[in-house]
Amino acid sequence: MSKATEITVWESVQLEFIQKWRELGTAWGIPPAMAAIHGLLLSQADPVVTDEVMSILSLSRGSAHTQLQALVEWGLVYPVKSLGTRQMRYVAEKDAWQMMSCIARQRKKQELDPLLALEAWKGVRSENAVDLDAVRALDKTLDGILTQARAVDGVFERVLSEDERWWEQWLIRGLRRN
Repeated sequence: MSKATEITVWESVQLEFIQKWRELGTAWGIPPAMAAIHGLLLSQADPVVTDEVMSILSLSRGSAHTQLQALVEWGLVYPVKSLGTRQMRYVAEKDAWQMMSCIARQRKKQELDPLLALEAWKGVRSENAVDLDAVRALDKTLDGILTQARAVDGVFERVLSEDERWWEQWLIRGLRRN
């Protein structure tokens, strides 16, 4: 296979992966451009400048910059400054455990933490208690939801506080018992 053919095949595979990652991101509620940039950076061996992101994904400078900054905030991408140049390059976190931990932390922050905030609302609302059957029924439902949310939050906290090796050992111990 010639070098030009290899490059063409690689570009095809890379673009297909980026599209699949974009679809996954959309299913997870992540903006398509953010998921596409992450997919691009995951598929690159070397750090990439914003201009390359814009060119490969046909994005505006503003969109590329905004989504790269969001990925940096999530901890999924790292900015790399090269000596002698003003351009910032970006590289994706490629360690699977780190990447999944960053995603879990962000999802917890975006989805679980606001749900747990209902507990504070319930407490404030309870101070102005109204003794109605409908309010008691809502409280009972909310208590069940909050109990489950606290349990999930506890699991998240445990998972995110331990490293990958601890979880591997925990799983192996569990498998040995069976």
